[in-house]
Amino acid sequence: MQDTRLIAIDLDGTLLDSRRRVSPGAVEAIGEAVSAGIEVCLASGRAVNTILPFAAELGLVGPVVSCNGAYILGSDHQVVSHIRLGRDAAERIIGYGERHGLHTNVYAGD
Repeated sequence: MQDTRLIAIDLDGTLLDSRRRVSPGAVEAIGEAVSAGIEVCLASGRAVNTILPFAAELGLVGPVVSCNGAYILGSDHQVVSHIRLGRDAAERIIGYGERHGLHTNVYAGD
């Protein structure tokens, strides 16, 4: 019986090189894992629309964890979970970032 059922891989600083490309060796290793029946999940703080091109390049159909876990796609890239902040919390966080000169990313769906 196979012990490994899923491999989750971060993109930036892990799967992608300094030019934001997937190495041929990584493509081969991921292909071998998929051929062995192991699901490969791309997981990142990135928005889902910036992850899906890498999934397509690798021939992966899911799952995908994006936005640091706030937006999750399952097999065939169907939405499994989408956790949103309430309006009050979002306004407080954005206001804090503005007051302190912090870069703030806001994700809304894909």
